[in-house]
Amino acid sequence: MIILNRELKQILDDSMVGVYIADSERRIVYWNDAAERISGRSREDMIGKNCFESGLDHIDQEGQRLCTSLCPYLKTYQDGKIRSEKVFLRHQNGNRVLVQTKFIPVFDETHQLEFVLEEFCEVGSPQVADQMVSQLSDVALHDQLTGIPNRRSLDNALSYRLLLRKETGMQFAVLFMDVDNFGKFNNVYGHEAGDLVLKKLAETISAVNRRKDVFGRWGGEEFMGLYRIHDPADLKVIGAKCLEAIRSMDVLFEGSHLHVTASIGITCIRPEDTLETVTERADSLMYQSKTQGKDRCTSD
Repeated sequence: MIILNRELKQILDDSMVGVYIADSERRIVYWNDAAERISGRSREDMIGKNCFESGLDHIDQEGQRLCTSLCPYLKTYQDGKIRSEKVFLRHQNGNRVLVQTKFIPVFDETHQLEFVLEEFCEVGSPQVADQMVSQLSDVALHDQLTGIPNRRSLDNALSYRLLLRKETGMQFAVLFMDVDNFGKFNNVYGHEAGDLVLKKLAETISAVNRRKDVFGRWGGEEFMGLYRIHDPADLKVIGAKCLEAIRSMDVLFEGSHLHVTASIGITCIRPEDTLETVTERADSLMYQSKTQGKDRCTSD
């Protein structure tokens, strides 16, 4: 079942661009007002229908029907790539309408493809489409609770740094951070207080980092940082700075001043590293900090 987060749904509901979302079987589960206006087809008529049986009957500018093996929606579901093309859809009144479409994959915080949405506007209003894509891209690459980069964005940033390490020899550090005893904290103070802590931590570490550093939410109470370094000794300096910033955090919740600590693992990117090897190593170092008493940093 596809569940839209509140921020994304608000963007889609208010958009001047037609948007619909279908599940992996291409059954339509969301249809906004602009889609109704452009196509003449109501939300009540479209929800629950397979898009290839909905009457939209997409054809390209060469006259080829796209709702079978050429379906761009299905292709995006298969490979997770954004697609854009001009197609004709069939209006409820029978006329053909030329629209600019974009098929956008949306991933969850574990980097799994959650759903694909199609946005479309009548040809002649590209600025509206560009604005929409920009908004959706921002939602797709940022964590909705904290506003910092999400796991998908971190994967992209780390992949780029792995390439730079191999191609140029530039040195980078990868930091993994986990809030200590966060499950117990939520049990005592509640999830609202837990969310405040995660937002405050994101704000605090982002403030002490340099502009060129990247800090994002990996998932749950786990965070990742990517840092340009010049010497392996920099690892301990970065870790100590982050630990001290978190120890100094003060979260005011319902009249109480709440404090947390975190465990950190930090490692240098090696020339032979892959996305998997370096994240596993940083994660393992972070768990060493956990087993050694928490509220500390372990580096290699």
